Amino acid sequence: MCIGSQYIFAQDTFTNEKRAQYIVSFAEHVEWNNISETHFSIGIVARDSLLYYKLQAHAEQKQTIHAKPIHVFCFSTVANIQKTHVLFLDNATQVDIHKIQEKIANTNTLLVTENFPFNKSMINFIVVNGKRNYEINEQMLTKAGLKINPIILLHAVKTKEDWEKLYTLTEKKLIEEQSKTEQQTKIINIHIEDIKAKEVEISELQQSIQTQKKALEHLTQQITTKQTQLESTLATIEKGKEDIEIQELQLNALKKNIAKQQSVLKEQSTKLHAQDKEIIAQFDTIEMQNSIIVVFIIFSILVLILAYVIYRQFKITKKFNVKLAKKNTEIQFQRDTISEQNKQITDSIVYARRIQYAILPPENILENNVVEHFILFKPRDIVSGDYYWMTQINDLVLIIAADCTGHGVPGAFMSLLGITFLNEIVHEKKIIQPHHILFELRIRIKNSLNKENSEEEYKDGMDMAVCLLNTTDKTLSYAGAYNPLYVIHNNELIEIKADKMPVGLSEKMDIPFQLHKQKLHAGDTFYMFSDGYADQFGGKNNKKFMSKTLKNTLLQIQHESMNTQREILDKTITDWRGNTEQVDDILIVGIKT
Repeated sequence: MCIGSQYIFAQDTFTNEKRAQYIVSFAEHVEWNNISETHFSIGIVARDSLLYYKLQAHAEQKQTIHAKPIHVFCFSTVANIQKTHVLFLDNATQVDIHKIQEKIANTNTLLVTENFPFNKSMINFIVVNGKRNYEINEQMLTKAGLKINPIILLHAVKTKEDWEKLYTLTEKKLIEEQSKTEQQTKIINIHIEDIKAKEVEISELQQSIQTQKKALEHLTQQITTKQTQLESTLATIEKGKEDIEIQELQLNALKKNIAKQQSVLKEQSTKLHAQDKEIIAQFDTIEMQNSIIVVFIIFSILVLILAYVIYRQFKITKKFNVKLAKKNTEIQFQRDTISEQNKQITDSIVYARRIQYAILPPENILENNVVEHFILFKPRDIVSGDYYWMTQINDLVLIIAADCTGHGVPGAFMSLLGITFLNEIVHEKKIIQPHHILFELRIRIKNSLNKENSEEEYKDGMDMAVCLLNTTDKTLSYAGAYNPLYVIHNNELIEIKADKMPVGLSEKMDIPFQLHKQKLHAGDTFYMFSDGYADQFGGKNNKKFMSKTLKNTLLQIQHESMNTQREILDKTITDWRGNTEQVDDILIVGIKT
């Protein structure tokens, strides 16, 4: 069967639909002495042609020729040609017609051709301005035992000169059309190049926007962390302010009480003044004088008592104001001290982050040895307890993804210790097998931490996945401490489980790590990661993302490039987290072979 694009004949004004009609028409107007087959067969010689489908459709509509069901065949080469009642050949196929003639010799096959020189086949035709012209070789027809209808003979070209004249006109028209087509093609190609250049500019602009967006998101996360720390400090200061406000309220209440007492005293003074007038008016009597004397003595005593109370309250208020001013000064000093300490600590941690990023290996180790890869690295704090490490030894690439105990500054110290030990183990001791690296690293961590038999001895260490990729035979060797490995082949996820013991102090210090080997194929991907992604809380019910969801996400994005996969994973966990705080460092390393 022929499949593919439309087969182009020499004359673009003559459609495959018309060709199919003419081929069937010739078959109907030729008589065979005897058709013993159960069907009538029509064959065409072409590498790929829409003519086959047009003939097939025409045969289904026609159903029979000479009372026989019609079968249509397409032969891509001369060697594939089988016996048919009608065989069509176009000169554009560049097939040697002499080989065709040898193939169908001694058979009663009707050979129909197009655009061949005069007298090369039984029926040969060209098309000029949509009108058919053909010549018929009666001698070849008679030799094959075929007889042509006289009506067909009546309209055929009779001489070689007439045929060559028609053929020359057709070729001239074809050359003109090809010249026009080439000019149009050049113009179209210029437009295509302009469009591609603009697409490149748009793509570069989009990448720049994405980079700026990621940097802004990272800066926003840092600011959020700082705001949380500052809010905690301000909360302490606000509590001190509340204590001061309570004391100020007590002082105001005391001042109001003194003012009230002064008002009462003023009212009493007014009353005494009125009484004094009455005493003067009744001064002529001794009894009135005695009364005035008694009242005056009592008033004097009250005044002295009130003066003593006012003086004592004034001393208390003055002493309290001195203490309050001193406490405000101390609070302001503490606030300034805390702010300066926070700044110093933050500056130190930021500088530590620069050191940590500087000792991480360059990604060009992967870029030079694998088709595609990505590293999604999202520390929870300024510095990270998660880290990745890689190196190349001849045709072997060693890749490690690790998750240290804790995060932030403690985790970062452990990561620096791990990277230092890995450089010594691989480059100095020449240990490259994943399970041996884990065992040697565990011994070094135990000796460096100098732990005794205590309750705390099992808390320090790291979880880790170690992969050794042979870039020549695509063999992957893996060993893991708690961190598994995901391999995706033919859209199926294979999980290679890790040993359930850490790289550090544990009850299984003497048990060796297991080595796993996996044969990779072109297009396979494998992923190494810490538990920070799956353990992130979020969603509607503020639950963990979970490993199962991570597996489904990786399967769904397999058709994307590795850079796009990283962006999707980053956006997915960010949307999942929402306003929830990031609970742990996040690290995912993805590699496509």
